[in-house]
Amino acid sequence: PVDFGYRRTLLDVLQTLATQTSEQRKTGVRALCDTLEDGRAKLLVVRSALVLRERWPEVFQQGSYLPLAVKGEHAAHLCAYARIAGGRIVITVAPRFFARLPGEADILPLGEKVWGDTAVDMPFYRRDNQYTCAFTGKVLKLEQRLSGWRLPVAQVLAEFPVGLIIGESVQT
Repeated sequence: PVDFGYRRTLLDVLQTLATQTSEQRKTGVRALCDTLEDGRAKLLVVRSALVLRERWPEVFQQGSYLPLAVKGEHAAHLCAYARIAGGRIVITVAPRFFARLPGEADILPLGEKVWGDTAVDMPFYRRDNQYTCAFTGKVLKLEQRLSGWRLPVAQVLAEFPVGLIIGESVQT
């Protein structure tokens, strides 16, 4: 049976985490990965996606769906796509086939050591957009290559094993 009181307490903790600075959020989100069995990490993903859906309903209701190409040494280990409406973009990056990634089997696939040069192509890149991790609030830095703009997976999956990225205009 589901302990709804306990889940409510966990949601309250996640709400508090969402109001903290980016550095505090990065630390808090990374700590959730140390205790995956308690369900907080999964609850963070669901809560963050629902908050984003409420904030930007047009992206999820009318936005176009765009599968994103992933390139690099571990491209086969990722699924990435975007939902786009107007100047708003939501990007999801999800790893797969964890057991075949380099490193120890009981360690989550996070950061540069695992992902190396792997990156998500950003064919819709706009210079006035800022790309932010929905879980940590960390602003992500895109790289420009001859083939276009790309988002390094080592940044996206630095603190948490799933990426939910918000792209929006920072023009005032």
